[in-house]
Amino acid sequence: MAYSLEIQLPRSRPFSPTINTLREKFPYRQGEWFDQVVSDQRAPTGYDLAYIRLVAPLEAKQILYLEHGKTAGFITAYTANEIAS
Repeated sequence: MAYSLEIQLPRSRPFSPTINTLREKFPYRQGEWFDQVVSDQRAPTGYDLAYIRLVAPLEAKQILYLEHGKTAGFITAYTANEIAS
C-alpha cells in the first residue's frame, strides 16, 4: 500500500530553502522519495504544496519532524492519503 504525504507550505516563507530542507532532512524510509512541488501559481490555494511518496502510514519520527515544522512555521498543515492501486 502506498501513501502520498501532502504538505502545505506558507507563501510567506522562502520557497527554495524550505523545499531543500524537506528533500534532504525529512526522515525517509527505504523506498520513499520527494515526489513533486505544486506552486501557488499553478494551483491557487494560498499555499505551495509539497508531496512525498510514502511506503506506509506515517511513523512517529516522521510525525515529530512534521509537527516541529509546524511549530517552526515552515509547514502549515499536512495530510497523508492512501493511493489507490
